[in-house]
Amino acid sequence: MNDDEEYLENENPIQNDSYNTIQKVGYEESYEIKDNSTRGKVLIYVFWGLIIFSILHIIYSFFEYRSLVNNDLTTVFDSYSSITPIVYAVIAISQFILLITSIVVFIMWFRRAYGNLHRMGISKLEYNEPMAFWSWIIPFVFLVVPVKIMMEICAKTQENVKKLNPKFKIENINFAITLWWIFFLGTHFLERILFTGFELAETRNELINEARTYMITDSLTVIEAFIVIFIVTKISKVEDMLKEEVKQRLGVVM
Repeated sequence: MNDDEEYLENENPIQNDSYNTIQKVGYEESYEIKDNSTRGKVLIYVFWGLIIFSILHIIYSFFEYRSLVNNDLTTVFDSYSSITPIVYAVIAISQFILLITSIVVFIMWFRRAYGNLHRMGISKLEYNEPMAFWSWIIPFVFLVVPVKIMMEICAKTQENVKKLNPKFKIENINFAITLWWIFFLGTHFLERILFTGFELAETRNELINEARTYMITDSLTVIEAFIVIFIVTKISKVEDMLKEEVKQRLGVVM
C-alpha cells in the first residue's frame, strides 16, 4: 500500500457547514461541492406554506363567488365589510410574501444544484453556471432554458452517483419536470391574460370575475407547487447521496 492509499484510509473527514471541499488525494484534480441540502429543505417548507395559503385563498374566493352569485351587491358588501377584511388581508399578504420567497429560494437552490455539477468537472453541460440564474430573467430564453437545466441537474447528478455506486438505479422524472414546466408557463401566461387591465372590482359582475380568476390561478399554483416539492425532494436525495459518495470514494473533506 502506498502513502496516498494509507492517507485515504486513515484521514478523518471534517465537514464545513457552508461547503465541502472535496480533494482527490494523489491526483491533481479537486472539487468544491457546496451543500445544497439546507436550501432544498427551506424551499420545500416555503412551497408547503404557499400551498396552504393558496388553498385558503381558493376557499375564500369560492365563498365570495357563491355569495356574489346568490346575493345582491348590497348584501355582499355588508357581509364583506363586517366579517372578512382582516382575514382576507392576512391570507392575501401571506400568500404574496410566500410567493416572492419561493421564487428567490428556488432560484438559489436551482443555481447551486447546477453549479455543483460544474464543480464536479462535468464537461458536457449545455450551459455555464450563471445561466441557471439569468435564464429566468432574459426574455424568450426563460421559455426553454430553465426546464432544460432542470433536466440536466436531475440526469447528471444521478449519472455521477451511478459512476461512484454502480448499484444506484437512475430514475427518470422528466415527465414530472415537463409537467411542472407546463403548469409554470400556463400559470404565468394565464395570469398575464386574466389580470391585464385589471382594476379594483366595484360592480357585482367584476367581483364575480375577480373571484373566479383567483380560484383558477390559485388552483394552478397549488398543482405546480406540489410538483416542485416532488422534484426538489427527489433531486435533494440524490444530491445527498452524491456528496456522501464523493466523501467516501474520491477524497478528503477539507
